Amino acid sequence: MRPIVIYFNEQSLLGSLNSYQWKAGISGLCKMLDDFFQLRRDGKIAFLDGQLDYQCGGASVRTQIEEAYGQSRTGYRRFLSKVKKLNATGLPPLHEVYEVHWNGQPAHGLVLADVQNSWVFSIEPSHNHWSQPSIPATRHGLEEVSAELVVTECKIQNLANTAHCIHWETSIRDWGASVALSCVLDSINGHNIVMYPGPREHNPPHVHVLHKGSSSTLAKYRIEDCALEDGKPTLNSEMRIWLTQYRDQLLISWERCQRGGTPYRLELP
Repeated sequence: MRPIVIYFNEQSLLGSLNSYQWKAGISGLCKMLDDFFQLRRDGKIAFLDGQLDYQCGGASVRTQIEEAYGQSRTGYRRFLSKVKKLNATGLPPLHEVYEVHWNGQPAHGLVLADVQNSWVFSIEPSHNHWSQPSIPATRHGLEEVSAELVVTECKIQNLANTAHCIHWETSIRDWGASVALSCVLDSINGHNIVMYPGPREHNPPHVHVLHKGSSSTLAKYRIEDCALEDGKPTLNSEMRIWLTQYRDQLLISWERCQRGGTPYRLELP
């Protein structure tokens, strides 16, 4: 699973808000980001150089975010640890890919999110578009053969409040991963290893090892400590190595299965 990056919507800094409205908007942004990090522990948030120092409502975005976390120094330190700074001069010129325009102006955050099939995150009160889970925009690019300018409508995935995180939850959780076509994760010595979807399954997180050529369970192993939970210890040593190798991926798959889906495909660590 590739780590996910979401991109700051710099257009949301252009609203004509008073200091109270900016404060409320930044506070809402921090709450949404906390929700996002709950969905993706590997999540990063990207700002172009200077955006965190932009003055809005009498203080910089950085200062207002620090104040929004208040006494929660842990929350603010986590925010800082998640920030990925982008240098605008180091990015490919927009015209080498295409431009995404909002309100007639090119928008870096929107084009970066669009290219990555990711999301922008926005300060909601600064425009009514930011209250929606998708932002209407236009792509401007050159047709490969004729080199003529082609303009098409598009929608950019947006995160600005808790409702948006709920709306996009499955897509956010699945971003950067391949979903397995079945419950079979792997096989050892001809025994399939499977993880079943809920509500059939129960905690603690575990996998089933099936008899060869059968759908009946030979043994069940807990993921977190590799312990044999039930069945025959025939593959104890092999399963301990396998579970240790894939533990983190299996725990993420367990969360998906508990929501009723099939697990993610395993990738070599």
